[in-house]
Amino acid sequence: MHAVARSCLLALALAVAAVSPCRADDFATRVKALEQNSYSKKAKAVEALAASGDARAIEVLRALGEGLLFLRASDGLPVIVRETEHGLVLKSAS
Repeated sequence: MHAVARSCLLALALAVAAVSPCRADDFATRVKALEQNSYSKKAKAVEALAASGDARAIEVLRALGEGLLFLRASDGLPVIVRETEHGLVLKSAS
């Protein structure tokens, strides 16, 4: 995804992230939808996650924009990767 487009999508997503709450299983489904290879499908997934109103969406979308959202190889779980002084830390994104 181009950096400008990613920044625009992230700004839009963060602007509307507090609209309405969603259930945990809905949130996990929306996070998994970010795996799309198609730019237009990924953009729709970002919009759906942002519109969820779930406070966790902000961290996930920020990680996506920063290139820190990955799928764990062992089970496909979406994770946010952060580097600390002790090494890499994985946090479930869903």
